[in-house]
Amino acid sequence: QYKAYNIGNGLSPTNNAWRVIADNSQHIWCASPIHPLVRLNTQTGQWEGMKDEQGDHIYGMDFRLDRRGNLLIASTYGLVIHDNKTGKTRRYTTNLSGTQEMKVKTAVALCYDAKRDLLLMGHKQGLTLFDLQHDHLYYIENTPNRVDISVKSIEQDRQGIFWLSTANGISRLNVEQKKDGTLQWSIKNYAPREGQITPFFNG
Repeated sequence: QYKAYNIGNGLSPTNNAWRVIADNSQHIWCASPIHPLVRLNTQTGQWEGMKDEQGDHIYGMDFRLDRRGNLLIASTYGLVIHDNKTGKTRRYTTNLSGTQEMKVKTAVALCYDAKRDLLLMGHKQGLTLFDLQHDHLYYIENTPNRVDISVKSIEQDRQGIFWLSTANGISRLNVEQKKDGTLQWSIKNYAPREGQITPFFNG
């Protein structure tokens, strides 16, 4: 059975749903950089506009669920984490404890590794690695032989390798944890010279 949700039929407060995700509490979240974040309760059919702890609207770009059941939201200004247990929605421009400032606040794409509790946040300046387990931020910036400009999407394969869609080809990222708990990585870039038809992939 098919059912449309839009402004025209009165079943949705927005026609802009760039990203959609279902959480563990029977809610459907819709994000867009041009309309505030909204959430649909599938049991009641009621929509709710979601705001952060300061009462500000959230303009979302991507979603992931972490292993705690929390919703991780890439927004136009910082990482937003919705705690499903408490119902609180908080925006972060630092690590969780506030000891590290995020060099880049806007996040365009997310990818979450539940096994290592590792969140990857793609943006125009490269990539931010957020080790949530150890509450530490790492950065892979736009420099020669590293991640190319503007990470558009990130996915992880069955071997744990991350694949980045960028404005200048595809990048293969392998992240490993050293004995002291810190992260190290290696990157291989695939550009048109490797046979790609186009260097730009939006997803």
